[in-house]
Parts: sequence; C-alpha cells; structure tokens
Amino acid sequence: MHRFCLFSIVIVCCSVSASAAPPDSKTVAAAVDKSLWGDAVDSSVPACDDALYLRRVMFDIVGRPATPGEITAFGLNPSENRRSEIVETLLGSEQYGQNWARY
Repeated sequence: MHRFCLFSIVIVCCSVSASAAPPDSKTVAAAVDKSLWGDAVDSSVPACDDALYLRRVMFDIVGRPATPGEITAFGLNPSENRRSEIVETLLGSEQYGQNWARY
C-alpha cells in the first residue's frame, strides 16, 4: 500500500513538463507525509531550528556531536540550502562510512 502511494507521488512529481520548475521540496514532503500518515500529520508544527537540526543530522549521519567550529560555520553559512549542503558534506565524509561500518 505504502509503496503504491510513494510510487504515485513520484509519478505525479516526475510528470511535470520539462519546461516547468521542479516542485518545491516542502510540497513534496507534505504529499509524502499525507500519503503515509493521512490526516494524522499536524502541518502546523514548525521545523526545528538550525542548532537542533545540526545536532540531529550529525548524530544520524556521522554518529557524533558537532564540534564548536562546525556549529559556528553552519550558523554563519548564509545559504538558504545550508541544511542540504551539510547533509551532502556529511554523506561524502569518511566518518559516514566509519559510523555505518560499526553496524
């Protein structure tokens, strides 16, 4: 059931014509949440702040807390895409492989 719903969302998102802009990530995330959880999703819950996001993503991907330097660099990054940039950086790091090799 869930695979069909996700497949349907992917088809809908990919069926946008080539000249159209890609769908907004928040719109796609809301559609996925709705298909998985139905009306049980509370869309009024705000996203976490940057400090909490960095803490969570560091533990999830590399298995350690962020250093003070990493916290400062992340906080001073003016990019609107800083969250996706840190995820890509961490996924490309050697620590990612070391963390997941433990399991």
